[in-house]
Amino acid sequence: HKGGYWKLDYKNISSDKNSGRYAIAHDYKAELLRLGAVILKDEDNTMILRVEHDNTTNYIELSSYNKKFSLKIIAEEAFKQSLVLTPDTIKSELDKTGKITLEGIFFDFDKATLRPESAKAILSTVSLMQRYSDLVLSVNGYTDDKGSEEHNHRLSQERAASVLKAIVAEGVESSRLHSNGHGEKDPVATNDTDEGRAKNRRVELHKVSGGDKRSIIGIDFIKPLEGSVVASRYEYDDLELSIHHTKPYSQKKRLLNYKGHLNTINYKILKDGKVDATISRKEIIKNYENVLELYSAEIIGKYGDSLYFNIKDRGDGVSVYGLIDAYDGKYSIKFLVQEKI
Repeated sequence: HKGGYWKLDYKNISSDKNSGRYAIAHDYKAELLRLGAVILKDEDNTMILRVEHDNTTNYIELSSYNKKFSLKIIAEEAFKQSLVLTPDTIKSELDKTGKITLEGIFFDFDKATLRPESAKAILSTVSLMQRYSDLVLSVNGYTDDKGSEEHNHRLSQERAASVLKAIVAEGVESSRLHSNGHGEKDPVATNDTDEGRAKNRRVELHKVSGGDKRSIIGIDFIKPLEGSVVASRYEYDDLELSIHHTKPYSQKKRLLNYKGHLNTINYKILKDGKVDATISRKEIIKNYENVLELYSAEIIGKYGDSLYFNIKDRGDGVSVYGLIDAYDGKYSIKFLVQEKI
């Protein structure tokens, strides 16, 4: 099983001469059964149980010995399927067919107001256009056939314009984007079912020109969190960066040192002119776990409040190793360009 992992070792340091080997196992078993646990294995002084708690499936292995015992716990993560396409996926489809439906875009009912959950799809498009600096796109809106043709045409135009505006707000030049509304024309599914109508209510990206000039991914590609300001920025040659490589959901880790050109940006998240310490380090790390893939980055380690990643090809065949260190209301992003030593 895969998930968050904990290992706890206990030792009885009292003067009690009884080993407690079987008593410990019995007591834990009784308590876990009270919590609704299901026994998967029960052999002598070792048992494995499954406990459902707080929408999470927990697997617990208990081993008891003379005057000591250990607990291994895995909080299994539910499978999550992202509907948001990565920049590489979008680019591949644009090269093949010249267009792609931008998954993960949501609007308020019968309005052109983008919902907050559309942010990742917008960011994916922004990353694509950063990576290919000559790419020009048309944002095309479509609706189902409910309502008048005039209303649907206007709504599709307004929705396409909203997506364009959101992309431009992230720093993409407006001259590289156009928007069009096509209303209920060119359906991709039947309008006779709810499922079909949902598919027809869509935003497509169409390639107008470019897409051949690939930019080098740098530290500035990594979008800062909302409210962040640069506290300091450093750049060094011939410096080492330690990277923890951890296998997913494993307690095993390797610490490797890399040496080369290092860029560092330290951020503060401000609210009313002060550091907003309510933004926890856990929240910061979770955000970047969610979006690093949009920068062609692979998470290769997580240790404490630090996230380690690798971009195998930044655009010129060179590999980048990165580190995000999080604190309450503060964080730093580091980029190191170098081969392993």
